[in-house]
Amino acid sequence: MMKKIPETMNTSEQILSFLRQCADAISKQTSDPILLEGAETFSQRIKSPGVKQFSPQLLPVIEQIKHIKPTPFTFNFQQIATELVWKPSPRTDEKGEQMALGIFNELFELGDIVVGLLLLDKHQSYPLHQHQPQELYLVLSGEADWRYGGSEVFKKLVPGDVIYNHPNDIHGVTAFNEVVLALYVLWK
Repeated sequence: MMKKIPETMNTSEQILSFLRQCADAISKQTSDPILLEGAETFSQRIKSPGVKQFSPQLLPVIEQIKHIKPTPFTFNFQQIATELVWKPSPRTDEKGEQMALGIFNELFELGDIVVGLLLLDKHQSYPLHQHQPQELYLVLSGEADWRYGGSEVFKKLVPGDVIYNHPNDIHGVTAFNEVVLALYVLWK
């Protein structure tokens, strides 16, 4: 059940409330020990992180947030979306018109993990890629085809699905007819 973020909270508190709800959802949506380890690492880093000086940074694709379907996993995303630091993906030449990354490390001291949001416009693909840190995703909104976990095929995922990528797994996502929003956590 989604809890409304109190409007009396300041922006940083509202964003941390969103992140804590995401961490709780990951723990409730999986019994996989590796994913639970990632969720616990994430939970620990967002307990009381240092807050950085930041100003919201928006990109054209942010206009698509009005098309994000509310799900039990969006956790008042609309309330914080325009307060985040959004950046174009370094994996494409795309300038933030069809996809963007909301980088929570730009807002908080999170230690040795990377936490962000992937916002992907409908009918767009986030390119196949790989990296050394292990990674989990929580699909917050939007149905899409995901390649993950060492598989060579794409699989349809829906809001609430939690997936894991081992170090150097090739992975990516292609949105269907909906805007996709997913939280990601990379850790060593």
